[in-house]
Amino acid sequence: MRRLVTLSLAAGLVLGSCAAASAQEAMAPIRTVAIGKNREFVVNGKPFFPIMGWLQDAGNLPKLKAVGINCIAGYWRPADPAEAKGKTADQYAEQAFEAGLCFLPPFDPAYADEMKKLKSSPALLAWMQNDEPDMPVTRSNAEVVPGKGVIVNGSRPLYMMVDGKPDTSAVLDPMTGASFTIKLKAPVTAVALAVQSTTNPKEAVAKEIAFEAGGKEILKVTLEKKPQLQKFDLTEPATFQEITVKVLSAYPEENVWGAIAEVQAFDKDGRNLLLSEPRKEPRESPESVMAKYKALKAFDPSRPMVMTVTDFFIHDTSLDHWWNRAQQDKLYPQMVKAADVVGFDDYPIYGWNLPAKIGRVSQGMDDLRAYAGKDKPVYQWIECVTGSHENAAPVTGVEIRNEVWQAIIKGATAIGYFTHRFKPTFSEFGPSEENQKAMKEINEQITRLTPVLCAPDAKLQPKIEIEGGLAAQCLAKEAKTGLVIFAQNIDAAGKAGKGTISLESLKPGTKIEVVDEDRALVSEQGKFTDDFGRLAVHIYRVME
Repeated sequence: MRRLVTLSLAAGLVLGSCAAASAQEAMAPIRTVAIGKNREFVVNGKPFFPIMGWLQDAGNLPKLKAVGINCIAGYWRPADPAEAKGKTADQYAEQAFEAGLCFLPPFDPAYADEMKKLKSSPALLAWMQNDEPDMPVTRSNAEVVPGKGVIVNGSRPLYMMVDGKPDTSAVLDPMTGASFTIKLKAPVTAVALAVQSTTNPKEAVAKEIAFEAGGKEILKVTLEKKPQLQKFDLTEPATFQEITVKVLSAYPEENVWGAIAEVQAFDKDGRNLLLSEPRKEPRESPESVMAKYKALKAFDPSRPMVMTVTDFFIHDTSLDHWWNRAQQDKLYPQMVKAADVVGFDDYPIYGWNLPAKIGRVSQGMDDLRAYAGKDKPVYQWIECVTGSHENAAPVTGVEIRNEVWQAIIKGATAIGYFTHRFKPTFSEFGPSEENQKAMKEINEQITRLTPVLCAPDAKLQPKIEIEGGLAAQCLAKEAKTGLVIFAQNIDAAGKAGKGTISLESLKPGTKIEVVDEDRALVSEQGKFTDDFGRLAVHIYRVME
């Protein structure tokens, strides 16, 4: 275990002054918040490194505090008014303050009274945009209205029947007796109609179908039980702006619900008149998040606004089915303008079950910085629980520490932990005892080193090489106590090796203190070496 304080650090590197006090002291009210020249948070005139937890029941707040977390971000508003009584955002802020945590609530002008009270809260560190506004969603201009008694499946909406894609389908529950109406923007004239059912062996399959337009039946057919488009000519052309489809009967299967893949109507030239191809859009447009940002600045210019985006901006071709590079380059430069501080969540192990991609943390920081610009503060959410993937390896304390320092070395001036566990049971605060211990050590170290982390980057940056060509990175800070170097091994295969850190200004025989490890090294001309175990992180103070 790392010692909390090393003697040589006690004079300067220890104790980051901040608004959030130690567990034994009451939290000082937050009076002022600013962003400093090094992209750092400055609270009540002193540097502060936010360490956030996400969206917790108030009863969990002491657990966050116990592992060294100093902020709670997000607020969940109960949908049931009866359940929401006594659980307003400003009341939650009071609970956060009592627990010794700063608060980052979502800014929601619809709740004006709560926002006004939050504005004067002693716990208010910053405001938040809605979470992940860049999340891709599929939208369609098609208007397909369910008939009475039809249960709509949100994951397979009715517009999928007119998207022109036979591999997508909309659920009708129940199938027999289901009806829906397709409403068009202008009248069309059709000479033929077509339907394609799905034939899942457990789902009911449409058998008899009737089409109605203008209040009268224009076609009634019996479908074969096959997953192919079945086309039927009309006895005479039909002009309509709305067409209703009724399932009169179904081939019975294990379930009463089933699905229809396509409904089409053709004109005399063979054009599908019902086609409405869906499009992929961000959950919130850049214009809408910018409007909220401007509204916040008019309401409370004294606090920054932060925004968390997904990891879909990362230039990783395996994610191109979310946003491709052209879409990324168009969306994210606009999106990040709607916040003073921008961050992202990326969970290589918890989310993707890809431990070998642990370096995505570093890559993501680089790619986000490219979109956000060199002067905007950035942060990252870190995984600390095991995900829901079958046979997934658990996230370990070593991996948590490595990811945290990847983000910091790449310029993060805040971090957050995603603590939600979904399997085998749900828990908003689900890290194992081992990981809680690791988080506590990491967070206490960050808090003690806050003055260093908030200091300017050194003008002359070192370079690191680990034998065998292992992936590695480092960062030097110009602290008041001297040069401090953060270095780590981020090899995807978890290999170890001897690392060489090169810095032109190093003179032979210079003492290099290894922070919190009770040991020291001696430099050669322009370099020093150290052992880097699997995903190891070392912090060095150059003694002058």
